[in-house]
Amino acid sequence: MYEKPLDRLKEALHPRKRKYHKEFHALHNLSFTINRGDCVGIIGKNGAGKSTLLKIITGVLSPTSGTMTVNGKVSALLELGAGFNPELSGIDNVYFNGMILGLSKQEIDHKIDEILDFADIGEHVYQPVKTYSSGMFVRLAFAVAVSIEPEILIVDEALAVGDVRFRQKALRKMKEQMEKAKAILFVTHDMESIKNFCNRVIWIRDGSVYEEGDPKDVIQRYYNFMTHDIEPVKKAAILEDHEETFVNGVTWKELVASELVGGESVKFNKIALLIDGKPDTTNIIQGNEELEFFFEVSIFEDIYEPLLGIGLFNQYGVPVVHFNTSNTKGNKLRTLSRGEKVVFSVKFQVPRLRTGEYTVSVGLNDGTLENNIIIQHARECYVINAVIGGLQEKQSGLLIIDNAEMKIL
Repeated sequence: MYEKPLDRLKEALHPRKRKYHKEFHALHNLSFTINRGDCVGIIGKNGAGKSTLLKIITGVLSPTSGTMTVNGKVSALLELGAGFNPELSGIDNVYFNGMILGLSKQEIDHKIDEILDFADIGEHVYQPVKTYSSGMFVRLAFAVAVSIEPEILIVDEALAVGDVRFRQKALRKMKEQMEKAKAILFVTHDMESIKNFCNRVIWIRDGSVYEEGDPKDVIQRYYNFMTHDIEPVKKAAILEDHEETFVNGVTWKELVASELVGGESVKFNKIALLIDGKPDTTNIIQGNEELEFFFEVSIFEDIYEPLLGIGLFNQYGVPVVHFNTSNTKGNKLRTLSRGEKVVFSVKFQVPRLRTGEYTVSVGLNDGTLENNIIIQHARECYVINAVIGGLQEKQSGLLIIDNAEMKIL
C-alpha cells in the first residue's frame, strides 16, 4: 500500500530500489478443514479477511503462499448479482450464469422451471435485471447457485437483503444440502442464524483463525469482544492456594463455568445453594422457594465499586430472572481489596417457572450500572430443574424480583 500516488513513481525510478510501500496481508497463517456434511459459519468484523478467504476458495483470487484444496463442485453467492449481466433479462441471466457455473443448456432447460419457481419473481424474470430490486436480485442468484447441486455451497451475506419468507426458504434449501452430505460455508453478521443453523463456527480475526468451535460458545465470546472489547479467557487462571472459607450449613461445590468472560483479577472458586434454608441435594425447585446462593471469590486486584449480578437462563439462553446490587435491598457492597477471599450471598424468592432446565450465571463488575467495567463473569455455573411449573416465564422479558438481598459475608 502506498501513502500517495507519487510514491509509486518514486519506487519505480529509485536507483537503489528503495521501497515506498507497506505490505498488508489480508490473510496470514490461516488453516482449517471442512468435511462433508459440515455447515460452517464464518464470523469476524469488517476487514477481518472473510471475503478474501471465500474468493480464494472459489478460485477468484490465488493465495500468495500456502495451498488450498477443494474436492467437489463449488457454487458461491459472494456478491449480489455477481456474474449477472445487468442488460440481459432474468431468464437470459439464468442461462448465462448457469453455463458459467458449468451447466449445459440442456441441463438448464431441465431445471429452468425449478429455478424460476424457487426465485418466485413472476413476470419480472423477462425484464432486464438492472430494473430489479436487491431482493429480486438475490432470489434469482440464489436459485441459480443451488440449482447446480454443488458439493460445496458458499453464501456470503447475500441472504441479508431478502425478506423473511425468502430467508426461511433459503435456509430450508441449505439444510437439504447438508442432509445430502454437502458442505456449506455461511458468512453473515446474523449470529442467531449461525447459532440455529451451523454445527461449527470459525472466528476470523486480523486474517487468522482466532477461534473455532461450537457456535453458541464462540459467538458469545465474539459478542463480548465486539460490544465490550473483552478478550476471551480460554481457561481459568492458575491461582495460588488460599486458606479455606466456611459458611455454616453450606455444601460447597467447585465452580465450573462453561465459560469465563473477563480478566484474571478475580476468581470464582466455589458455589453453594440453600433452598428454603437447606443444602441443595437434588437441583430441583417447584417455585416460590427461597434460594440463597453463595459464591466464594478470590480477589487479586482492588475493586472499588463492586457490582454483583446473577441471572437464571432458560434452555434457549433467554434470561428469565436477572438482577444485581444496583436494584436489590441492602447496603452497597464495600471495596474489595487485593489478597482477600470473600463470600457473596445472594438471596431471593424464585417465582414459578415453566418446567425445564435453567442455568445460573454470575458476574462481578467494577462501577455503576450505567458505567462499569466487566471484571469476570462465570456463565452456566449451576443448573436448576423446575418442575410442576406455572405460566409466569416470558420469552420476551424478565420476571421481576423485588425481594432480593445481596451481601458480603
